[in-house]
Amino acid sequence: MISMCGICAVSGKDAYLVSRALLTRLNHRGQEGTGLFIHPAEDNIIKGHGLVNEVLKIDNERKSLILTVGQVRYPTQGTLIPENIQPIIKTIDNVKYVIAHNGEIVGSNDLIIKWNLEKEIPNHFSDTHIIPYSIARAPGENLEDKIINGLSNLNPSWSLCMAIQEEDKNPLLIFAKDPYGIRPLSLVKNHQGIYALSENSLPSKNGQEIRELEGGEIIFVEEGQIKKIHKIEQKRGSPCIFELIYFHFPVGEFSGLDIPSVRDRLGRQLAIEDSKDNSIIKDSIVVYAPDSSHVAAVGYSSQANLPLKPGIVRRHYQSNPRGFMAKPEKRAALLESKYLNL
Repeated sequence: MISMCGICAVSGKDAYLVSRALLTRLNHRGQEGTGLFIHPAEDNIIKGHGLVNEVLKIDNERKSLILTVGQVRYPTQGTLIPENIQPIIKTIDNVKYVIAHNGEIVGSNDLIIKWNLEKEIPNHFSDTHIIPYSIARAPGENLEDKIINGLSNLNPSWSLCMAIQEEDKNPLLIFAKDPYGIRPLSLVKNHQGIYALSENSLPSKNGQEIRELEGGEIIFVEEGQIKKIHKIEQKRGSPCIFELIYFHFPVGEFSGLDIPSVRDRLGRQLAIEDSKDNSIIKDSIVVYAPDSSHVAAVGYSSQANLPLKPGIVRRHYQSNPRGFMAKPEKRAALLESKYLNL
């Protein structure tokens, strides 16, 4: 089972509007649920089923917000109920945990049983709900130590954006990636503040700094400034290959690899293997399914010396959710409305 989604967090000016823009960029990673924690605010969580622009409305009254944690959800574990639309919020021992999680924690059910949490985390809840308990139960002289030790005890995979707040204190924002670096997570610094988001696909301009978190890296942010960086012992890098092949946006980098270059090379390699098997038919054309396979098709057509033709065209002036994420009973109708066959 895989668990893919898009997460982000913002500490800085216009946090709500920035988060809305970031989650919109990540909507190809999850389309069944959108959630955003906002601070400071009385009603500090916005959740709903649907795309970002359906759940998060443009709201200039929220311009004063300075901290957010958000997710677009593609559910593969836990039923699609409000409790599983992230970020989740849990208070344990007067500490408030707000968590958005991309990945799947191996052995989470074993921890639920070991810690007698069957009532707190029912079967229909996602594995994300184990994270605050792991931190709360971890040893440490202060909150930062407990976070480090609590995350160190969790099996991969996890990339996390979290806001954790002790009573009567400002919230601490945490970005973290498991020691194997399985799921993507990138850090962005610019004149407005500090962000984290699932993909390294933002442009580097106007002094904006972007880098991918290393495996095992935990970054602590307070009031728009990096307070501390801790590194759990890094394991052998094991980036998710599905990100490189399909899931990641067609531009950007993951695990030090340029996404378009990887997909072009994959297309070329497929053509090489097909030529060895005599599978390339003379006078054929190469047709790609927009947009994810476009770059791979370019590589294939170049290597095989076959023309690339637009046999399928996507309708641009309507909502176009990804077909493979749709429920099976709705997929055929969605694809029929999304594409035009030439």
